[in-house]
Amino acid sequence: MDGDDGKCVGRVRIVHKGARNEEGFSTWVVFRERRSPQALPSYNSEIPQSRKHPDEILETNYPWDLSTKAEGSTFEQLRGSWKGVKYAIGAKDSTIRESKYSFDVSYLDGKMDINFLFNHTNESLELKGQRMTDKMIRFPNGQELRDLGGGVTVLTPSSIPESGNVIVEMAWVLGNTRKRISRTYKEGDWVSSAYFIETRV
Repeated sequence: MDGDDGKCVGRVRIVHKGARNEEGFSTWVVFRERRSPQALPSYNSEIPQSRKHPDEILETNYPWDLSTKAEGSTFEQLRGSWKGVKYAIGAKDSTIRESKYSFDVSYLDGKMDINFLFNHTNESLELKGQRMTDKMIRFPNGQELRDLGGGVTVLTPSSIPESGNVIVEMAWVLGNTRKRISRTYKEGDWVSSAYFIETRV
């Protein structure tokens, strides 16, 4: 929130555009965060297509190689078994928390089933999504997974709510490696970020 010194920590403005592209779903601008007047990283559908590095990814110790473009359907590239490591950073605590998990993805006839196993808690989570267009899969919880091409996917709510929690995720898959960034907001305020590095097993 803005203070007397003009700095801003974790305050965001969420915008959802109504224009529709050829696949039939809305183009979107998810959020704009300002940590300081000099830093204005923004997220929108142009970032993965232009292969730009979001500023906060460059600030981490986990490099994201976006220089090589993957070909074919990203949904099909996700098929198989994966293991991952999650690095979470909270807005109130800069400590990086690490956790491990695994998941399996099946994709057949436009339906995607994802089964997660969180190793540190032995908790499992199952998601079943159905293809709405060639480039978008919708899950029962209202989230939509979109294939932007080049191995890039975006996971967003089907609509940006006026209030409540918003989780936005961008991912890049290239061969046997997948990297994700996820950000969580509550009432427009940044709550936490998470970085994921996943490998095919």
